[in-house]
Amino acid sequence: MKKTMRIIAVFMALCLILGIVPVGSSFNPAPSMKTVEAASKPALSVKSKSVTIGKSFTIKVKNAGGEKVTWSSSNKAVAKVSSKGKVKALKPGKVKITAKVGSSKLTCKVTVKTPKLSMKTADLVMGQSLQLKVKNKGTAKVKWSSNKKAVATVNSKGVVNGVKTGTATIIAKVAGKKLKCKVTVIEKAEPEPTATPEPTTEPTQTPEPTATPEPTATPEPTPTPVPAFYSETVTVEEDIPFETICKYNPEYKVGAVVQEGVNGKLQQEWTVNYEYGVETSRTLNSESVSVEPVTKIVNITPAEDFTYIDDDFYNTDDCCRVVSYIGNDTAVAIPSESPDGKKVISIGQAIFKDNTELTNVYIPEGVVALQSEAFMGCTGLTGDLILPDSLALIWDKVFYGCSGLDGELKLGAETDYIGMETFMGCNFKGPLVIPDKTEFVSVSAFSECTGFTSLYLGKNIELIQEYAFYGCSGLKGDVIIPGTVTTIMHNSFEGCENLDGSLTFEESEENLNLVIEENAFKDCKKLTGSLTIPSRLTQIEKGAFSGCEGLNGTLTFENRQGDTGLVIPEEAFMNCKNLKKIIIPDLITRIEKDAFKDCESVKELTLGEDITSIGEGAFENCHEISGSYVIPSNVTDIGKRAFKECRGIAELYIPASVTSIGDEETFGGVGCVKVVRESAAASIFESGNSLGANNWGYWN
Repeated sequence: MKKTMRIIAVFMALCLILGIVPVGSSFNPAPSMKTVEAASKPALSVKSKSVTIGKSFTIKVKNAGGEKVTWSSSNKAVAKVSSKGKVKALKPGKVKITAKVGSSKLTCKVTVKTPKLSMKTADLVMGQSLQLKVKNKGTAKVKWSSNKKAVATVNSKGVVNGVKTGTATIIAKVAGKKLKCKVTVIEKAEPEPTATPEPTTEPTQTPEPTATPEPTATPEPTPTPVPAFYSETVTVEEDIPFETICKYNPEYKVGAVVQEGVNGKLQQEWTVNYEYGVETSRTLNSESVSVEPVTKIVNITPAEDFTYIDDDFYNTDDCCRVVSYIGNDTAVAIPSESPDGKKVISIGQAIFKDNTELTNVYIPEGVVALQSEAFMGCTGLTGDLILPDSLALIWDKVFYGCSGLDGELKLGAETDYIGMETFMGCNFKGPLVIPDKTEFVSVSAFSECTGFTSLYLGKNIELIQEYAFYGCSGLKGDVIIPGTVTTIMHNSFEGCENLDGSLTFEESEENLNLVIEENAFKDCKKLTGSLTIPSRLTQIEKGAFSGCEGLNGTLTFENRQGDTGLVIPEEAFMNCKNLKKIIIPDLITRIEKDAFKDCESVKELTLGEDITSIGEGAFENCHEISGSYVIPSNVTDIGKRAFKECRGIAELYIPASVTSIGDEETFGGVGCVKVVRESAAASIFESGNSLGANNWGYWN
């Protein structure tokens, strides 16, 4: 009964459901839900890759969805990766390249193939050759050598020649690895002698009737037999690397140069001995090395002899700096690349400091900076110093005290900064050419370099700092100061006593101001001709041209512009003994103590109207000045000894503006001083003090 009731209840429930849902309608239990496909995940275009040294490939990120991708390498020495996913193989090994995309990290396994020789052992018949090849070398260079050249030689292309019997190891140096092949040179096998055939026993035949003999043919001439033992002279010529040139010709050293594409040629003459046509031995008679004209610089110092750090000068990760030298050569060439393929752009601080054994150094193109004291005290360096055109920055004391450098100095075309005491004490000879891109010559940069014979200042130089060319006593000829120069600091040319040309200040296209500091050209005794001080000069300091006794023309201050006055300072032109004429225009306001003292050959003097003060001893001992002169009407004071021993002045007119006159020697030797009645000057003379003048009188 109960079972029947349960069946009825189930049946009624089904009817109820069917009544609610109309027949034929589509039933969707969750009409608001939509089917969502899974989003595609980021993925790399390459998951694994095998490449050879020097080769590059690019990995791309799929489905990055606009996220920033950050790339990294687990071992930058094996392979590096750029910010755009470009991978470059550097040396054999395995490395993981990782791309970080948002919170995801994707990796690509990269194998840089190991170079291998095409064979590890080989037998080679004497006098013959075989070809060795390096597999998986990519773009890496191969350097071939033999440990026993008397047994087997190898050329730059891996061709091995058997010289005499024995065993030699052929070495291929590539990507910092040495691959070896053991070559056994053997004699050529002699042919086996032909066996004499055994006679065959046949039954006796009945003889045939004797035929009529044919006429005898004329015999062929017997050929001249080849001797069993003989010799011949053989000449061999082959291209050789620069290392071999250095061994044969000691006059070549690191930094020497040879023809583009051909390092040199080795010529050998051999006597070759044969036995039954097979070479048995050879004797070297002579050998010589020829080098073609200079066009290519060769680097022979192994890159592994240096240590390196990254250098971010160019804001890239593919540049480095050489920071130490661990080799022991006395002639060194800085490599252009590190063993892991980074460009060498800088030579580190004090890397060779006080290395007196260093005799020669070659700095390759591509280096942009020499750090402070890099070669300081390397007194063994000799001859010329040729710096690469790429070199922009030469920091402080780089070649300080390298007294053995006694050849020419060639600065790179891109050099724009020459640091403090950089070449101080070097003994260079010949011209000194400051490149056109140079903007700064720093403190004592060339101080006491007595061997330079001429000077060219680049057209963009702005600042010549103190003592820059101090004591360069060998300099001769003209000096031209470019219009870009804004400051010539104190003592910068002092003691350049043999400069025997003219000194010229070029016009400034941008009308830049110019400052000439204290003693800038002091004791440049042989400067000659006239001197024109440009109108852009805003400041000149004590003793700037004192002792320039060779100047024998006119000293002219160009007409000044604007309303800024210029002061001619203490001793500015003192002892310029041979000047003939001085022209001082308007807008020069003061002539200070001893400014023109001992300019004993000056005959003519022009004084501008804006002068307010003539200092103590200003024109003392200018005894050749002749004629009559009127002191400008703005002058208020005339110092002690101002015109002492100016015996050539016939009449000197003192205006009423002068209220102060130095002492009884102010006009010593002047013919006659004229004063304005009822002026301060008149009252002095009226009191009986002639102030050293031979005579005096009234002006009006």
